[in-house]
Amino acid sequence: MANRKMTLVSRALSDLVAQTEATSGITDAELDATFSAATAIMSPFSLTPLRMTISSIEFVSNGATPPVYTARVKWTAVSNGGTARPCGATAITQVANTAAPSATTMPAGLYDAGTIIVADVQYYYDPPFGGAMLAWSDTQSGINFSNTTYMKPRSQTEIIYNSATPPTGRTKCTYS
Repeated sequence: MANRKMTLVSRALSDLVAQTEATSGITDAELDATFSAATAIMSPFSLTPLRMTISSIEFVSNGATPPVYTARVKWTAVSNGGTARPCGATAITQVANTAAPSATTMPAGLYDAGTIIVADVQYYYDPPFGGAMLAWSDTQSGINFSNTTYMKPRSQTEIIYNSATPPTGRTKCTYS
């Protein structure tokens, strides 16, 4: 049940941000509200082990025909200790569609013109009963769950992050 709810948190984060209106972009208050709404899904489970990250990834063409795209982070926002996706022209590596998601990789099937919203969520679940059975070969009595969801912006090609000075846990990447 905790795994299912954590997956729903990931989907809600990416979906709510992808629905941002074309005229406004997204503000810090809207990101805070999005994180808050997503955490409500986890009830009745503890929010303490829930780690969340939302990022906008831009695909930049090299100008060739057919185009070859490079992925780079436009902005990233974390909540409750999530892992920020790093800025930098070479920060994101293209991997096979079947590879496990990470903060520095992007599946090859997503590379195309425009941007994509990515939600990364991790949750450590320590069951109230039976945790000792999980620890028979390890020192942990819980399970680490993670889920990454990708969604294209709905009403525009890019969700702009409207913050002149991002607060702690938020990064606006700049490129020349």
